[in-house]
Amino acid sequence: MLWIEKNASGTYLWHWGDNGIFKAYVVADLKRRSAIILFDNSMSGLSVAQATTETALGGDHPSFRWLNYDTFDSFNLRFAQDLQAHGATQALKDFASEIAAGKISERSVNDAGYRLLREKQYTDAIAIFSGTSLPTHYHPMLTIASARHTWTMVKRNWLSRVTKKHSS
Repeated sequence: MLWIEKNASGTYLWHWGDNGIFKAYVVADLKRRSAIILFDNSMSGLSVAQATTETALGGDHPSFRWLNYDTFDSFNLRFAQDLQAHGATQALKDFASEIAAGKISERSVNDAGYRLLREKQYTDAIAIFSGTSLPTHYHPMLTIASARHTWTMVKRNWLSRVTKKHSS
């Protein structure tokens, strides 16, 4: 499906795709007969799409507000990068004021915690989901629901290790 976008600088056709880590964005300027095509294989692949489009084609492109992807310089992506580079304890310290001020979304914190669970980094996942590390006044339901899920995952991992030891 192609979408039509009109703004002060012209009329554009655009399309996007999001299949997990595979992302795509295409926008065509009908009048100038030029286009931008972005393909990426990372969770933050479309973080550069808005800046690239606005630099190359000019103007404001409302499609990005509708898509609602974090830009490359957002607090959400900077938190995720810090988490990856320095671990949960340091990232939570580095971004404590942004988390408390609501500049880092609950979705981003959840995504980070669940990514850590998938990667079996249980200590960091617990730190992300822990009520003592995250301000519950900002993410009140995150602490309760995610902590339960985290402990369930940790118990399953521990039980599978114990079962493997005793079955060998």
